[in-house]
Amino acid sequence: MRLRPLPFARSAAVAPSLLLWLSVGLLGCGVEAGPSGGDAQWGLPDGRALDTSTDTAPDTGTVSDTDTGTGTGTGRAERDEQCDISSRCELGTDTVSDTDTETDTVSVSGTDTVSDTDTVSDTDTVSDTPNSADSAATTGPTRYPSGQLHSPITASVADGLREIAATNTTAPADVFAKVGASMTVTSKALHCFAGKKVDLGPYKMLQDTLDFFVAGDAAGSTPFNRKTLAAKVGKTAKWAMSGSPSPMKAEIAAIDPSAALIQYGSNDMQMGTTHLTAMNPYYGSMMALIGNLVGQGIVPILVGIPHRTDLKSGSRWVATYNALVRGLAQRWQLPYIDLNLGLSKLPGWGLSGDKLHLNSYSGGACKLTKAGLAKGNNMRNLLLLQALDRWRQVLVLKTPDLDEPPPLLAGKGTSAAPHVIEQLPFVDHGDSKSHGEDLVDVYPGCAPKTDESGRERWYRLQLDAPMALRAVVADGAGVDVDIHLLDKSATPQGCVARGHRAVQATVPAGTWYLVVDTFASNGKPQAGEYVLMVLGCEKGDPDCKKTVP
Repeated sequence: MRLRPLPFARSAAVAPSLLLWLSVGLLGCGVEAGPSGGDAQWGLPDGRALDTSTDTAPDTGTVSDTDTGTGTGTGRAERDEQCDISSRCELGTDTVSDTDTETDTVSVSGTDTVSDTDTVSDTDTVSDTPNSADSAATTGPTRYPSGQLHSPITASVADGLREIAATNTTAPADVFAKVGASMTVTSKALHCFAGKKVDLGPYKMLQDTLDFFVAGDAAGSTPFNRKTLAAKVGKTAKWAMSGSPSPMKAEIAAIDPSAALIQYGSNDMQMGTTHLTAMNPYYGSMMALIGNLVGQGIVPILVGIPHRTDLKSGSRWVATYNALVRGLAQRWQLPYIDLNLGLSKLPGWGLSGDKLHLNSYSGGACKLTKAGLAKGNNMRNLLLLQALDRWRQVLVLKTPDLDEPPPLLAGKGTSAAPHVIEQLPFVDHGDSKSHGEDLVDVYPGCAPKTDESGRERWYRLQLDAPMALRAVVADGAGVDVDIHLLDKSATPQGCVARGHRAVQATVPAGTWYLVVDTFASNGKPQAGEYVLMVLGCEKGDPDCKKTVP
């Protein structure tokens, strides 16, 4: 595959009127004692039993405390299907325990340097030769391309955000909720914007937005330094909606927010037998959380998780979890921030000594100077403030749009006109109740006994060189879609690999087809929504070493 950087979309640094947008309740993460690279073998269980797992944590919310979360899941091989590329499906029960320790101690080292530009590109293109069957879509939701710090606020996205907010007639526009775990709880996240140690550096144009939210009343505090009830060290997205009242419900009752800044994932990825098995419960929890907030007229703002170097297996799955969050944001047409991309040019990824949480500048986390922005918390706070500026433009100043629409997804999703995967990482939201076509019932090449008689959706990928590839589907309760890798014949007989959740392999150069098809149970298709993620595996990832025929 020939890898070339894509040009970045409109940059806030280049055009201040397009300043980046609303952000996130930052994450809580644990030192993982769970899945390792060696655990994630071919076809380990899908982890549905994890829906009954519980999170436990001390009652204290201070980030300096040690926090333990446990999740227990019994994995099982489902149906008579082939798992990924090998035919080995393993049973297993695994208990994952993670310990999370964070302090607010500032780490300072060496000379700090950082570019003041917000233009970052971390996207690979894949070559594709269009054929006569390709058909560019003319209508559809705004796509959220990879390689951008912030998803685009097009006219249709802006209209949708205003429509959500319009159903909540009591919420003030200058109050937002923070939802997450340890990186939301820490005082280094946003709190300093309510104090005097603020230096906007070259970002003076953000002063009006800073003043606007400092004036917001979040139950006696500003939304910046509010001690939220919806964030706790070591917790997961499921926790936010658990209990009576749930933490999310309690925080809404306390401050009546117009938006919710949400970040989960680092703890969630540890709540399974493997990082793969933890993904579907995470998807379900995030869908429930997002849907609940939208139903109340509160706009969720989603953010990806930062890089982690504490454990190789976790590091290898950060990109996949970020792809899922981006896919969820695209599905709901909500703001998304690729925090990991923003941190990627910083020394040591902007991580502190624990290799998991962010570090801070010695002069304070709200110093947005060149030296300050070499640190993770400072860069994160800049992105959040820019995000809040974009939010104010859309909701308060009624700016019609801030970004031009990216190209729509080419193709129709059929065997004759498959969608074209033109860049990696790639995400797409689909619904097998209505998308694609219903022509293929079985795949003799890899699963001749598995009933896939529901609708299927086709994607084409052209590789110029061999590539270690990961393709994952996440779906919800009552939905069962599977993923199939077909060779250039584009026929069911040409299926070389398939999986209930993922296909992970080193794939030769050439033309390949990924087909998301709907499993039928007793003749009844288990159709519904899904998110597809396709991306390259990190070098040395053991999950992707096996080579397809």
